[in-house]
Amino acid sequence: MQVYRIVSDDNYGILLPDLIAIGQQLDDPSEFMEAISSAKSLQSSWINIEGTQDDSDKPGDLCRTQINHLTLSSKAVDQLQSVVSDSGELLPFSFQGSSWYLLNVLNSIPAIENESSINQYSAVEAIAFNTQDVESQMLWTSSFGYDGDIYCSDKFIETVEKSGLTGLGFEKIYPLSDK
Repeated sequence: MQVYRIVSDDNYGILLPDLIAIGQQLDDPSEFMEAISSAKSLQSSWINIEGTQDDSDKPGDLCRTQINHLTLSSKAVDQLQSVVSDSGELLPFSFQGSSWYLLNVLNSIPAIENESSINQYSAVEAIAFNTQDVESQMLWTSSFGYDGDIYCSDKFIETVEKSGLTGLGFEKIYPLSDK
């Protein structure tokens, strides 16, 4: 089994719900804003709001945001339903009359910290997972670093490619550990 970090495909734009606007509509936005960056549920505070695009390129079926989230088109949700239901919560939003979803990845797997490293900005430079922890997983995050990266298995990539979904890239991660 191989492990990959999910990244954006530069051929597609990035679409996401306006999380700041959601937070501003809440009585106490601080809990929501903290949950956004720490792999906690957003369901109780979620407001269906119009999405926003970071650039003028058309978004793919899947978009990688800067935190532990993916955005999915309705087509992507249909194709990946079992994967996403096991990995986190789907939160609806709209974009130009179409239904989109934020996948808040709640499936978190600890890294083997003495085999992993972060840089001075807490961004992950290298990460290792216990093979037994990830062998049955398809999509997850880790609390190592700043909870911003999403990881996946080669099985997830096969499912995305077989479904013809666009918008993501994948960087191979080394190593796995049998510890």
